[in-house]
Amino acid sequence: MSVKESEIPMTPKSSDYGRVFFQAEVFRAGLLAERRPRPSDTILERARRVPVYRDSDVLVAGGGPAGTAAAIAAARAGADTVLVERHNHLGGLSTGGLVIWIDRMTDWSGRRVIEGIAAELIDRLPPGAVAGPPRADWGSADAATAAYWKERTAAFHGIVAWSPTIDPENLKLLSQELVVGAGAHLILHGRRRRSSKKTAGSGVSSSRARRAGSRSAPR
Repeated sequence: MSVKESEIPMTPKSSDYGRVFFQAEVFRAGLLAERRPRPSDTILERARRVPVYRDSDVLVAGGGPAGTAAAIAAARAGADTVLVERHNHLGGLSTGGLVIWIDRMTDWSGRRVIEGIAAELIDRLPPGAVAGPPRADWGSADAATAAYWKERTAAFHGIVAWSPTIDPENLKLLSQELVVGAGAHLILHGRRRRSSKKTAGSGVSSSRARRAGSRSAPR
């Protein structure tokens, strides 16, 4: 039995989805309800007292790579630090988002130019949790070596670079260890909703944020 080409159902390309969607029957038949005008009146929410959960010198909102490093650095500098993270782990997109490839940390000569807490985190990961070229190959312009690492996202323009791929679960654990080990107070499942500052007697300002799902606020 032969089938004509015109009888074969066509699957729209991804670039056609918008055009096909707006040609759907619900649009052509005029079945969509008209958008109502937005009301002009307002409501007044009742104020409430929120108990203070904890005081701090530095409040870091968000435990992604930047927030994790900020909390570690502040705590190591001697500040009373609180890190509030809305999820159940640290690392942000590099862990929970599975963005596990780290862009180049070396220059064209192979010298590592991204240092500090970022380098410390990667250096302290167990060997099986980091994949990338050995240090001896950083900056190598050998064609065969560069071709090998290019297929593994660690060579650019014929130069081998230190751009490691990391295991997200190990990074979650290590990030938490460094934050807590530095002396910072970690609050998971929390969210910054509103910030305020209170000037202490010493003239140092502190911050305040409200915990999600809680009637207490670190400040």
